[in-house]
Amino acid sequence: MLPPEMRNSENTYDVARKLLLTATSRLREKEFYANGMNLELSLANKSILKNYQKLNSLCDDFSLGGKMKFMWHSLTNNQTNLNIKKISITLVNLTKQKMIS
Repeated sequence: MLPPEMRNSENTYDVARKLLLTATSRLREKEFYANGMNLELSLANKSILKNYQKLNSLCDDFSLGGKMKFMWHSLTNNQTNLNIKKISITLVNLTKQKMIS
């Protein structure tokens, strides 16, 4: 849950970005790639905005950050008055990193 003062779109995007950076760091640490990403925004009015993006085996901050930014903007439609209460980012369809020899 986000505190009320953090519930505008600008602040919540920064929180989402930090969550994603933590997830990508853990992916690399465990030598996994993500083949999909779910982004879910729960609003104060009880509605939920969801988006899923298929990925091509990604684990780097830059690529996943770009995908999340695209998903975020498609969900929010650049509205700044959304009262976002909760953010959920899930990296799915994980595959183990293959060693290149």
